[in-house]
Amino acid sequence: MLLSLLLCQSIIYMEQSHYEESLKCCNEALKISNEIPEIYYRRSQSVAYNVSSTMEELKNSLNDIETALQINPNEGHYKEHVKLVKQRIAEVQDLNKRIIQSIIESKPTKQEQAVSHQILEK
Repeated sequence: MLLSLLLCQSIIYMEQSHYEESLKCCNEALKISNEIPEIYYRRSQSVAYNVSSTMEELKNSLNDIETALQINPNEGHYKEHVKLVKQRIAEVQDLNKRIIQSIIESKPTKQEQAVSHQILEK
């Protein structure tokens, strides 16, 4: 009964974009049982739907959904969720690459710094 309530509460929190609270519900549910794939699925969703999730959190999300699939390999929506998590990981990787490229491109060379300094002194 408590597991069902925690999972329902997790869904409600997700629908309200309270992903951290949803994650807490899933973590509490896992303390009760680690054999129910739906808990891993919901925990994975809590991370994957949160646009603020880090790469490490997304990788943990992928591990969670893969655990759910190991427990219940016939669940179609788990397989679809794997695709979503992998897409989110790719998006974050792409964003990180663009940020790094932007930093590299905006860093002036020593010669450019010297020219800029000379211009500013005039």
